[in-house]
Amino acid sequence: MKALLLVAALAACDNGGATPDWSRMITQPKLLPFGDTAMRQPPRGSVARDWHATAPETAVIPVPITRALLERGRERFAIACAACHGVNGDGDSPVAHAMQRRRPPSFMEPRLVALAPGKLFAIIRDGYGFMPAYAGLLDEADRWAVVAFVRTLQLAEGARLAEEP
Repeated sequence: MKALLLVAALAACDNGGATPDWSRMITQPKLLPFGDTAMRQPPRGSVARDWHATAPETAVIPVPITRALLERGRERFAIACAACHGVNGDGDSPVAHAMQRRRPPSFMEPRLVALAPGKLFAIIRDGYGFMPAYAGLLDEADRWAVVAFVRTLQLAEGARLAEEP
């Protein structure tokens, strides 16, 4: 009985010896994933999540430098940066002294003073070396505030109070 059912099942699967025509599946009209017409158009005015408004080589800070911006930068610097880079940005902190491999640099080093503000912004956003990315902790406005504050620390280094504007 079982053998008869097996023979009947196999006979039902027989396509008469012809091979199926798989080529029609390849040539049939269809939309390919990530093709031009298959992707839905984003809503007008939307911005991609990984798009950054500022290129890493921006030579100027694109927001007005105000006392409020510098205060915000000082506050964010104290929270996110000072533990490693030191309160004065000189790389002198208890955390830095405990680091075995490489200590965080001083912002007063000529190579860091020479960096474009956009490059500092990108380093804060993406991280560098052992420094993690801070894009999740500091939004874009806060990152620019920190860059402005770091520039203020660099300008104040070695300056005489009588010479300051």
